[in-house]
Amino acid sequence: MASTQDAPVSVYGAPSPHGDLSTTGVRGWAARRPLTTFLVIALGASWLLFVVPVLAYHRVIPGAGLPIEIFALAATLLVLLPAA
Repeated sequence: MASTQDAPVSVYGAPSPHGDLSTTGVRGWAARRPLTTFLVIALGASWLLFVVPVLAYHRVIPGAGLPIEIFALAATLLVLLPAA
């Protein structure tokens, strides 16, 4: 029976960071932080889309009778789906 002291020691390098570190700018930031990029795009664009019914409700812009479901569907199909 072999003892554990005779077994060769395996050394593994550190895992590589996410994304290409040589890429700079917005593309490099997005490659290094994909989840953060998705959340910034999805939440930011959705909030901008949902500002429209809020402004209409407070009579800043016309259209106070628009149902919120239209904006929820638009946020899903036009923002969340392409961002994913």
